[in-house]
Amino acid sequence: MILGRFAALKRAPRCAIVVEVATTYVQCAKAIDRGQLWESESWAAVADVPDGAAILSCQAVVNVDAATARLWLNDGYDAARADEGVQA
Repeated sequence: MILGRFAALKRAPRCAIVVEVATTYVQCAKAIDRGQLWESESWAAVADVPDGAAILSCQAVVNVDAATARLWLNDGYDAARADEGVQA
């Protein structure tokens, strides 16, 4: 039962909302633009920042290590590009 997942809380909820997510995006276009992703001079400043796969893994969004999440993301990107007729 879904409410059982909250057993460690001081007060258990009486109800819960279940949301099914079909697609998620790690970054929006504005964030990429504001982050100067296409300007190579900015890359050194964020060299030690974790990537999306590491963030998903450490927040337990997916129950796998960052390397596996990274492979899944790359496979998904490749499949999406193939669907659009773009070569990887």
